[in-house]
Amino acid sequence: MIVRIFLALSLLIFLFPGVAQPWTYPYDGRFKQLTAERDPWFFVDYEHWYVKNPDKWQHFMGSYVAHQLLSKRMDKYLSGGIVITLGVAKEIADAYREGYSARDGFADLLGVSASLFNNGSYKLLCTYDNETVLLRLYLKTPL
Repeated sequence: MIVRIFLALSLLIFLFPGVAQPWTYPYDGRFKQLTAERDPWFFVDYEHWYVKNPDKWQHFMGSYVAHQLLSKRMDKYLSGGIVITLGVAKEIADAYREGYSARDGFADLLGVSASLFNNGSYKLLCTYDNETVLLRLYLKTPL
């Protein structure tokens, strides 16, 4: 049930881009790649957001959490493939707007990989304010 809802919502955004935020870049029909200068690790949009947006962290955690949820209902490699495919599809859609980001794809891949290899021996905690991201890694050690 959860998997079907997740897939339906994901497909809805790709099939009907008008449901996305009204300030997204319009489709112009050209396939583009973002340069390193235009692909910062922190996205800043002072017109619509007060805070800085940790773009790559959102890709990492989005892929991590999506894989964790989907892998509870299906094979972990199949769910990893679905999450990576959705990430690639999102970057292809971005390529016809502002440009695709190889860094976003890399962050998606890292998120799925971290989820695949998480055997309960570590936990990752993230806190964020408008300037910094704080990561805490907790390791479970044998007694």
